[in-house]
This record gives sequence, structure tokens and C-alpha cells, in this order.
Amino acid sequence: MNSVKKLDALAIFETAALPHVADLYRCAMALLGDPSEAEAAVEESLQKAWQSADRFRPGANCRPGLYRILFQVVSRRRQALPRPSHPARLVVSKDDLLGVLRRMPEQVAQVVLLADVHEFTYQEIQETLGISESMLALRLRSGRDELAGAAPDDHSGRPVWSRESEENRRLEAAQ
Repeated sequence: MNSVKKLDALAIFETAALPHVADLYRCAMALLGDPSEAEAAVEESLQKAWQSADRFRPGANCRPGLYRILFQVVSRRRQALPRPSHPARLVVSKDDLLGVLRRMPEQVAQVVLLADVHEFTYQEIQETLGISESMLALRLRSGRDELAGAAPDDHSGRPVWSRESEENRRLEAAQ
């Protein structure tokens, strides 16, 4: 690739990927629980994404691809971390909820994070994780049930941690 094309690719990559760095870090932090591990995971993910920069198109949604790479990196890093013990039944703080999330099966935690924290649409989650709609619904229900069992509710029947997007709520109600 000549230097002009490399500069164009870098500009496209930066425009597409860099706005997502803070969210990628929050996601990695939620799954790993260690700031330096999360930072390293995001850095490695961006390096891997840059290696595929020729696939980035101006205006295209690169978010699913970035998270797919991040989850592969985080998965490898989580395997090297010690596994925490099971959570207590009642959770009273955000940190406790993150602990519950970290103890979930990885595939379930990924779906919950994408749907309820990062407000991905179901279509984006399916694209990111390469799963069917029924598998998505199963993992999301499982994760939400686990969190709901550990979290106080807001008397509406929904856990206080849930920040679902309106679109995901409509899609879930239609199922």
C-alpha cells in the first residue's frame, strides 16, 4: 500500500473506530475488572482492527466488528484470570452488579452488555456475536434473570440496572 493510500486508510479508520474507544474500554472493564487489563485489551483490539483497515468504509457501521474483535481479545484474557466465587443473592451497589456480570458465562455477559449497557440493536448484537435471534433472546433472558435475582428493582418489575433502548424493548415484546 503506498503512503497516500495508507494515510487515507488511517483517516477512514480513525473516523470510524476512534469514537468507540471509550465504550470499548467500558465494556472491557466490565468484563475484566482491571483497568490495565481493559486498556491493554482495547489497545490490542484496535491494533487487530487496524490490520483490517482496508475493510473499513466511510459511513459504514464498524461497531459490531470492533466489539467482535474486543470480545475475542477479552475472552483470551479472561481465561488467564482467576475465577471469582458465586455472588450473594442481594446486590446493593453497581460494583456488586459488575461482579455478577463477570461471573456470568462469557457469552451471556456479552449479550447483556451489548443490549443493556451499550444499547446495541438486536441486529447489531447478532452481527457482532454471530448468533441467531433465538440464541440472542435465550442469552439475554438468562443474563437479565441472573442480574434481576441479584439486584433490587424499581417496583416496575425491571431491574434498576437495565437501560434498554426503546427499540430492543419493542422487539422483545413482539417475540
